[in-house]
Amino acid sequence: MNASLASNSSYGFSPHSQTFNPPRSTSADAVADEHASRAYILPRRTRGDWVALGAMLLAACVIFFINLTASGYANEFYSAAAQAGSVSWKAFLWGSLDSGNAITVDKPPAALWLMALSVRILGLNSFAILLPEALMGVATTYLLYATVRRYWGNWAG
Repeated sequence: MNASLASNSSYGFSPHSQTFNPPRSTSADAVADEHASRAYILPRRTRGDWVALGAMLLAACVIFFINLTASGYANEFYSAAAQAGSVSWKAFLWGSLDSGNAITVDKPPAALWLMALSVRILGLNSFAILLPEALMGVATTYLLYATVRRYWGNWAG
């Protein structure tokens, strides 16, 4: 690309946005297109928005954490892999069902890493095995809120 075109922000690649900017015109279509490109500016959060977000995340915590240990160890195979991963780093790395690293489970090893770390820290119990899943559920609730907020505003989430 010509250096003179790169330095001119009205045509070519803008040095700030790294996107292609065609020459601007004053037609109604160009004004509408420029207005539409500004539609993704996030709305400013008010105190009520923060309260609503906090209430939504609190509700997600209640939903995910109430009766968390009611199902026991959930899936015995994944629980055994989490226990093996908490005992042996080799079993942790490969997602083995036993600490001797002879049998692996049908999931990628990274799917069990958070459970194994939780068991290594909190000991083997149903709460330690299911805690990472509950925390990821709350984080997913916030991620979905942030995605919806980007397109439809603060109260759409």
